[in-house]
Amino acid sequence: MAHSYHHALSSVRQWGGTVEDFLPLHNFFDESKLISADFRHRALRLLIFTEN
Repeated sequence: MAHSYHHALSSVRQWGGTVEDFLPLHNFFDESKLISADFRHRALRLLIFTEN
């Protein structure tokens, strides 16, 4: 599974900025790895926190 640093690098390539700008966000989304060890943990957390 990819480390949150690699996700932050991807965000930098897509949106600009620095890794330090995105790392706290990706660390937050990756905290759910402690509960669910597959790739869906990020999707679930994103869905919960972006629901209007």
